[in-house]
Amino acid sequence: MSPTNLSGSPFSTRKASPTVCPTCGLSFQRGDTICSRCGDDLTAVHDTNLVDYQQLSQEQIHQLRNDPFQSEPNTMVLIADGKHFVLPGDGQFVIGRASYYADAPEIDVDLSRCGAAQKGVSRYHASISRKGNLVYITDLGSRNGTWVNGTLLTKFQECQLMDNDGLQLGRLVAIIRFR
Repeated sequence: MSPTNLSGSPFSTRKASPTVCPTCGLSFQRGDTICSRCGDDLTAVHDTNLVDYQQLSQEQIHQLRNDPFQSEPNTMVLIADGKHFVLPGDGQFVIGRASYYADAPEIDVDLSRCGAAQKGVSRYHASISRKGNLVYITDLGSRNGTWVNGTLLTKFQECQLMDNDGLQLGRLVAIIRFR
């Protein structure tokens, strides 16, 4: 669910170059790390696809509202603070907030734009993984906890998710969508 890729689908696991800064809309090339117009950090843009509805056509918006998984059925979407983060296909995705320390572990979904630091999201908070048709979340030892539908998860224990489950990472509320 990123700006239209070459095939015309609003779902993309990789963005075609050039792409646009999610803050100011300036086009940039893959590999750029800082927006030359607004100074925003672009490193998360390459790995975490954030939906920008202004970049989508009315037809694509209609498709997203009716069946967001029609073109790529294995896609998972994390919706937090009104922002949609795409988790393409199978695999494991680490969720957290950006860290500027050189030795910090890498994350796949940076929730910094959702006020993650202020809402108690750890830098390396949780992971979401897909194994075939099953989706799981694991708290990675976060300081402020992970909840699924109001139930606090035990740290490092896998919990199966259902489509449209409510998640809470610290105090950040989210929903997971998948098929």
